[in-house]
Amino acid sequence: MSWPTLVEFLAAIRFQHPGWLWAWLPVLLVVTLLLRSQCLGSLARIPALPGAHAYRHPRLDVLRDLQGHVPDRERARGLARRWAAYAWLLLCLHAALAQPYRLGQQLPTPPEYRDTLFVIDTSISMVLRDYLVAGERTDRMTLLKSVLTHFIGELTGNRIGLIVFSERPHTLVPLTEDYALLKSLVRRLEPAVLTGRTSDLGTALLYTLQQVQRMEASESAQKPVVVLVTDVNRTYRDTDPRAVAAYLHERGYRLHTVGIGSSGANVLEPM
Repeated sequence: MSWPTLVEFLAAIRFQHPGWLWAWLPVLLVVTLLLRSQCLGSLARIPALPGAHAYRHPRLDVLRDLQGHVPDRERARGLARRWAAYAWLLLCLHAALAQPYRLGQQLPTPPEYRDTLFVIDTSISMVLRDYLVAGERTDRMTLLKSVLTHFIGELTGNRIGLIVFSERPHTLVPLTEDYALLKSLVRRLEPAVLTGRTSDLGTALLYTLQQVQRMEASESAQKPVVVLVTDVNRTYRDTDPRAVAAYLHERGYRLHTVGIGSSGANVLEPM
């Protein structure tokens, strides 16, 4: 590493608690005074760990006498070496306590995703074959499964939920990122099996409103987008779906409606 590169690297280092670096100087001063007064010994004299074996030299007294006659210059060098060892040890300790970190390149802002809640009509009218696919008549439910599977594949990264309805609404899949599960349950959808035969759109939207309000109360995420897929083209029953849709709009929810099927003369009954 070249010198300019090293300087640039060090200049990018920041400290979470820089006060510990300033505290190194007074602590080092105290250690210096203790060393000069011979209150601190060499780091080599740190007691051994429990369980370590200690041996006594047979001529220990002679060694002590020789150490007492060390020249002043050698004694000063030994003191300097001990001071440098303590200074380096304290510097590493205070640098660790200061918690250094280095600022890297700014990460790109992650894309914003939104939750999507599909409300699917599964009434008996979904068996009508009023679509022409590859020259063959195709029923509404088969086409809906194909389109919904494509939507799930294109919304990778979003949480997706499924609500099915006809006479009664039912949460088939709560908000999830398990796309394999979503596609598997979409393939198993059948008309008039789970929630009855006829459609009650107002009740379904009211149920959806209750679900999104419950999500809003339990989570801090953005409001989910509601996508309604239905072939209903008749007046409301007990609950006006237009009133519920207006209330959803007032609360800030986006409601997209996808109409499916035809009401013309081209509708064919299933064989």
